[in-house]
Amino acid sequence: MTARAREALGYVRRLLWDPREEIRLPPLKRSEAAGLFEAAAITYKLDSLDLDSFRRQVLRSARGNPGQIVTMCRLAARPEYRLGRHVKFPPLRMDTLPAFIG
Repeated sequence: MTARAREALGYVRRLLWDPREEIRLPPLKRSEAAGLFEAAAITYKLDSLDLDSFRRQVLRSARGNPGQIVTMCRLAARPEYRLGRHVKFPPLRMDTLPAFIG
């Protein structure tokens, strides 16, 4: 389970009652985020896409959030988010955000 803050967990917070079990992670540094993007691009086989443009959009919008980086790469593998070699970033981003807003 990941969340920006304990309060953002809602009712799930009751299951995770012991704060000593929490691991707090700061946002990834730019180089770490770029490395994670590259690993996710390989995992989700995004090599046929225009990765330069997509990489910039993902890294800028995720702001170091590893979950968002991986989720956007996972979604980019789906045909409904592609137009030729390009990723339809606005709908992909809109579909990514609900899981990370809390």
